[in-house]
Amino acid sequence: MLDAEKAAEEFQRADDALNAIILAPNAIEAEVDKAIAAQETLALRFTADAIRSANNRTALFQRFIKAMESVLDGIGRDSPLEGIRQLQAIIDQSKDLLTEASEESDSPDPGVRIGTDRPANSSTRKRKKS
Repeated sequence: MLDAEKAAEEFQRADDALNAIILAPNAIEAEVDKAIAAQETLALRFTADAIRSANNRTALFQRFIKAMESVLDGIGRDSPLEGIRQLQAIIDQSKDLLTEASEESDSPDPGVRIGTDRPANSSTRKRKKS
């Protein structure tokens, strides 16, 4: 199963990457709007309580990856924005985490207890002023 701390770190990194898009001086309005919408989705859908259960956490993490891929598809993966490259790296690493979690769950260790740590709070978002 996916570790709560690792998932929370990836959610925070995605929030930071979305901030980078929002605050990029060369970002166009449509890119900023999509990043803000994704950030709001991240805050609403992927709350601490929703990722407490290992099974739910894995399913939500898969949806998180798809949502971030949708952001890249919407903005364009060839955009020169650094936040786009950051999101792609986060998606790749997140997929690796899911693969590792899947491999670990194939041979569970009965002595390992899955934690219920709360993820980092991403409510201190910075927004680009219009």
